[in-house]
Amino acid sequence: MTPPSARDLASHVTPVSPDTPCAEVFDRLLADPETRSIPVVRNGRPLGLISRKNFLLTYVRMYGAELYGRRPVAQLMERDVLIVDANTSCEEINVRARNAFGDMRMRPFVVTENGVYAGIGNAEQLMMVMADLATARAAELEEQTRRAEAASASKTQFLASMSHELRTPLNAIIGFADLMRLKTLGEMQPPRYGEYVEDIHKSGVHLLNMI
Repeated sequence: MTPPSARDLASHVTPVSPDTPCAEVFDRLLADPETRSIPVVRNGRPLGLISRKNFLLTYVRMYGAELYGRRPVAQLMERDVLIVDANTSCEEINVRARNAFGDMRMRPFVVTENGVYAGIGNAEQLMMVMADLATARAAELEEQTRRAEAASASKTQFLASMSHELRTPLNAIIGFADLMRLKTLGEMQPPRYGEYVEDIHKSGVHLLNMI
């Protein structure tokens, strides 16, 4: 599955030019209460954003309309805006936003395609994607842990089984070597076989202690 990118979060909001009068932007915001930000673009290149909250706080205060009504909106736009390419992963956007602003509280970001304005993404969408990614990774880690524990249990069971399978014949070999060492079955001929039996006994005991 392809990781979510800025393209998945981008919503196209019709931009305005930096020369657009503030009064025109004000009318647009009043006409559409759902518009939270408006990109300011010149020749396809994003220059900044108009934040609904900050713009209205400035414009509607005493003499705000008189002061800014005919002035270009560039005077009230926010310039410290995060601009990312459409192919940028959501994880990278999150890192860049935190490095730039410390957090992403209600801060939209501008998405571009080959440097040209493509849309706006918002922090809420980004946080939802990051939460989904964290949940998916936690589930993946849990599954990996479960598999590792199952493999460890299987290995332990295998070693226990192998230990049992080896001990049975080793005990028989050691026991038989003891009989020969003690000459219970009579003298060994030729006598040098006694050295071989001693080696067999020592090796058997050593291997038994290892398992």
